Amino acid sequence: MFRDQGHPDITLPDWETFRKEFSPYLVEQVLDRGAAGLPSWFLPLARGAAIASPYLLHRAGYRPGSHRARAWFKPNREEVCKDLGRHCLTVLRGKELVADLLGRG
Repeated sequence: MFRDQGHPDITLPDWETFRKEFSPYLVEQVLDRGAAGLPSWFLPLARGAAIASPYLLHRAGYRPGSHRARAWFKPNREEVCKDLGRHCLTVLRGKELVADLLGRG
């Protein structure tokens, strides 16, 4: 893993500890980079992803059925997408985060 000035250097042992000992009030699930399906260009220094807990989402103002933020669209019931120019970040519905890089023209 490379370093970037101003970005925290999370050692592998620290990541493993966080992955196994996270707060259930804040995080529902922690996934390694491969399991989360993060494209290499998306947050390239991240070792993985943390899925927010229902409690944290509620505290942040999310309510089921609330409107999506700008630039996000919902092509079907199971996914939401964010337009990133030539690419699109797709997040599938469910307990696991799955990011899929779809090329466009």
